[in-house]
Amino acid sequence: MLQCLFIFFFTIIDASSNSVWFSTDVIHGRNLNEACGIDGTWKNDLGSYIDINCGDGTVFGSYRIPVSSGEDTYEFSGKYIVTGEDGKDRIVAFLVPWNNPKATGNSNSSTSYTGIYYNSERVIYAHWILTGYKKWASRWATNLIGHAIFSRV
Repeated sequence: MLQCLFIFFFTIIDASSNSVWFSTDVIHGRNLNEACGIDGTWKNDLGSYIDINCGDGTVFGSYRIPVSSGEDTYEFSGKYIVTGEDGKDRIVAFLVPWNNPKATGNSNSSTSYTGIYYNSERVIYAHWILTGYKKWASRWATNLIGHAIFSRV
């Protein structure tokens, strides 16, 4: 039996407080209140660290990029759902607004990640879209797309 999951994901960023809100409507999926299973510290293949906290379908925490300054930490938030035949896998989506007054300031960009955690593999496979501000004439260059593999530390 083929199962489909549709998530409508809207993001609002409040520039005055650097807050991020998500609105998610799950049409078909499992109970969002089940155990998260992806909380903790993860490292991706580019050397960045992510500290995930979660509960009730929400993920949040900090994203650290591999630089010498300890102040290059960025807050993120997003959603997860419980999935898989045994309920141990997760689909996760989160947004990292690259705005940190203590480090680089406002980078006029954000990265959205969407991926899947396979409990049997103990990794998060994710794709990302980095959107950065460009003037109208260069709008074709506003997005970069890639992938990342996060392993538990």
